[in-house]
Amino acid sequence: MNTKDYGRHASGLLQADGGPSKRFVRRYPAISGLTVMAAGAVTAVCAMLWILSHDGCSHPLGAIVAMLALAVGGVFALTPLLLLAASDAPWLFPEDSERG
Repeated sequence: MNTKDYGRHASGLLQADGGPSKRFVRRYPAISGLTVMAAGAVTAVCAMLWILSHDGCSHPLGAIVAMLALAVGGVFALTPLLLLAASDAPWLFPEDSERG
């Protein structure tokens, strides 16, 4: 099998261009960002509900896992907004301010 036929096989999803998922993200960045934000928000809300429930209070290990899920969900929910805020900070990306 030569490299030209690599994209035609089932293993072509792992080819150098990243496969269909990376092409989708490059083509539709707004939909991808909203999906990440929604998934993070749902994860954070579910984790918060677990922590505040009676089961979450009576199982300390489950509460710790829920706190980790809450933190990860919050980061994913706020990542696009944090990146937008960081793009306005010249000290964070000095190479961008030097170009202008």
